[in-house]
Amino acid sequence: MKTQKHGFTLVELLVVIAIIGILIGMLLPAVQQVREAARRISCANNMRQNALALLNYESAQMKFPAGSSPRTATGRRGNSFWVPLLPFIEQSALYAQYDLDAGGYTGSAQPNRILLDGLTFNFLQCPSSPLDMFPNMPDGSLPAVGHSNGGNNPSTAMRSCYFGIGGSDRHPTAQPGDGVGFIGEGGVIGLRPATIGSISDGTSNTIVLGEQSDFFMVTDDNGVLSQLDARSDSNSGFVLGETDLDDFSNSNSRRRPNTTTLAHQLNVKNLDNITGWEGNLGPNRPLISAHSGVVIVALSDGSTHMLDDGMDLNTLLNLADKDDGNVVSVDN
Repeated sequence: MKTQKHGFTLVELLVVIAIIGILIGMLLPAVQQVREAARRISCANNMRQNALALLNYESAQMKFPAGSSPRTATGRRGNSFWVPLLPFIEQSALYAQYDLDAGGYTGSAQPNRILLDGLTFNFLQCPSSPLDMFPNMPDGSLPAVGHSNGGNNPSTAMRSCYFGIGGSDRHPTAQPGDGVGFIGEGGVIGLRPATIGSISDGTSNTIVLGEQSDFFMVTDDNGVLSQLDARSDSNSGFVLGETDLDDFSNSNSRRRPNTTTLAHQLNVKNLDNITGWEGNLGPNRPLISAHSGVVIVALSDGSTHMLDDGMDLNTLLNLADKDDGNVVSVDN
């Protein structure tokens, strides 16, 4: 007697498919969380690599790099602190080709524009960041590779997600910025090169680098809340610096690209109710992160930390200044 074989009914198949769909739906958030955790660790590793490079530079030069070099003898804009740091981030060959006298603005025809065109560096990039890696044209498009005619073209140097901390706007040395906000000189990456000895609040109590890796939001002239890429580099790449040292009568001396002076709480992403971020080089752009709930920073001892969004503002500003006498820890 033959045994009759039965297949799955349509209803049974649909039930199985539905169960599989539910399981996938339950699994995907967990997978996304694991991936984001890995990206967060990678970002912290980048920050640590950069902080250790700063310490190695300090050991070799007996001082940290200044936030920017002065304008060159030919009047070109200076170089950011990233430039002298290159040999300490395994970029000695690039540094050897970099023309210090040509300056950090790669928006016009010059050797550094050609040298840096299209180059990417993991140590500058937060893996979770949705921001463009390179400067944009005014219409939002990327500049053509090798495009070099005219001084108003976008720079070609990659943009960083990590910025030097020049101090807080409450430090006694704080000066008015270029039309908005205040520029502090109380941080490690300020106008004058700091030394380990000048960090009297302690290297483990002073922030040296922080991230700006997500969009800000701001209400435009039409009343529409819009995304804004407001990293502290003026859409000009990681090598741009500009300072005329102590001549604060010159607006150029009141600019600090690739650094920020802290004045606002962490992860303030709606800029409508804060000041000091406006203009192409607003000095008080807050630290914000693409990582939910935290902002990654590096301390002057080379350690990295994930600061909670809810950190008290006074604690954050005290951590930004190296010598204000208000000694606090990242755990406060």
